[in-house]
Amino acid sequence: MDVDGDGEADLVANSTIIKLAVNESQGVLYAGFVANPKTTLISVSGQSLVVTDAIPAGLTFTNVNSGDYNSGSGLWTIGSLSSGSSTTLTIQVIVDNGTLCQTITNTATLADVDQAETNALNDSGSVAIHIPCVDIRIVKIADESAPD
Repeated sequence: MDVDGDGEADLVANSTIIKLAVNESQGVLYAGFVANPKTTLISVSGQSLVVTDAIPAGLTFTNVNSGDYNSGSGLWTIGSLSSGSSTTLTIQVIVDNGTLCQTITNTATLADVDQAETNALNDSGSVAIHIPCVDIRIVKIADESAPD
């Protein structure tokens, strides 16, 4: 419903992370964020406001703070979002084994809304984590001047 009558919306979608550098088998918390800074009540006709926030390869889903998130499809169904309000989805994942030296990027993107979007540049946000490389070096030195 467009309460101010201009038929336009400007939703802001973003993704953040609590910890940027993690190791394999460690947990990570992603926070997907959607805000409605305009004076328009946002809802999708017959459905709901929907954001895509799929779990990237290299991560395994473990938990979420909202029952409106489908970890299989990556769809977060928000419903309506009143003017000046925002909502956050927190997704907990584990970094998979075999991801050393990789950078894994998570993206939240506005997927469905029933009004004209006035600024598509802020309809998506990404954040990356880096899984550090392990470089172990073993050096053996013989001292021939002092044999056994």
